[in-house]
This record gives sequence, C-alpha cells and structure tokens, in this order.
Amino acid sequence: MKVLIPLITRQEDDPNFLSNATRDCDEAVLLLVIDTTEMLGQFGFAASEIMRGTALMGKIRARLPGKGVEEAMEWGGIAAKIVQVAERENADFIALKRHDSLYWRRLEAKIRGGTERKVETF
Repeated sequence: MKVLIPLITRQEDDPNFLSNATRDCDEAVLLLVIDTTEMLGQFGFAASEIMRGTALMGKIRARLPGKGVEEAMEWGGIAAKIVQVAERENADFIALKRHDSLYWRRLEAKIRGGTERKVETF
C-alpha cells in the first residue's frame, strides 16, 4: 500500500502519527506544497521556508526505515495539490496530521470533498 503524507502542520514528523499513517504501507509519498496565497500563520511553507520543509522531509524519511519514501514539492493551492498528487501517485489513501484550528478543519473538508480516495486523520 502507498500513503500520501502532505506536510501541512509542520508536525508530521511525530513518531505516533507516522506509525499510524504508515502502519500497513510499504511506500510513502511526502508532499510539500508551497502556496503563498493560501498560507495563514502556521500552515504551509513560504518560499523562504523551503529549506525547513526539506529538513522536515529528511526527519520523516529517517523515521521510516524499511519503507520506500518519495519526496514531492509542488506549487499551488494546498488542497488541490494534495488531491492531484494522490491521484498522480496512485496513493491508496491520504494521511493527515490532526490540528485543532478552524483553518485546518476547512482544509481537511476541502481535501475530503476533492477526492474519492480514503482520507485518514491521525
């Protein structure tokens, strides 16, 4: 199985999240979406934060030994890119790291509404 893990909360390197998100998977796609028009506060990565996002991908890769890990960086709307990459990569599901904010809940709803793929929140 293949999981798409979008890096949107900056906390996706949490070991419990990664354990749950990749439990039955042998492949993971880490997605960094750069959207300077939609980013608010603590979500997303501005162009000046690409290095921070790349470092987060490196931490996650190190915490997933034995799994095939791909890294992707896309520019555009966060929800639309997540759905697009899930389709392109033929991911079995999308794993989201839960965050307690109205913005995050709206983003989660957009993702769920934009795809027929399974979306799991941990």
